[in-house]
Amino acid sequence: MCPKTLKYSLRIAPPQTDPIDCPGFFPLFAGSPFGTRTHVLANPLSNVRVNNRDLIVIKDQLCRLDTRFDEQSILNDIHRPVKVPGVVEAAHSETIETPLSKGKQKHRIGLRQSGSPFMSIPTVQKMLETLYDVLEGTSRFISRPRHADKFASAAIFAFRAQRSSS
Repeated sequence: MCPKTLKYSLRIAPPQTDPIDCPGFFPLFAGSPFGTRTHVLANPLSNVRVNNRDLIVIKDQLCRLDTRFDEQSILNDIHRPVKVPGVVEAAHSETIETPLSKGKQKHRIGLRQSGSPFMSIPTVQKMLETLYDVLEGTSRFISRPRHADKFASAAIFAFRAQRSSS
């Protein structure tokens, strides 16, 4: 018999609208990469919609002030002018002040899809095939080459960062 998983209800605050309750989210990941504290929660059956987008994953990161890039802007830029397969899409983003954590802020982003971590790919050959497929798909679906270069750099940086932390 499988143990029951604790489920969480979160409240998000999209701009110019009432707060939205997000019930039934379960923990998917928790860790402290690069000096931040990250929690990822998911609910594949969620019926929460923000900006006409389903919200299935919520990622909270507790980060030092002024050291966080704007993840939603980067994801939105990658998906212009067309959506890039294999790259998650942001549905919501907010910054939450944390009075009990001096010098830190919580960054919350809501995502439409979920997937396995890049480092969970079982072999180096499969990892390289996956990276090649994503980069090939990026260059095929994006008409502006500068975005493909940005995405390639981001993918390679993410791979290097994962390698150096293990």
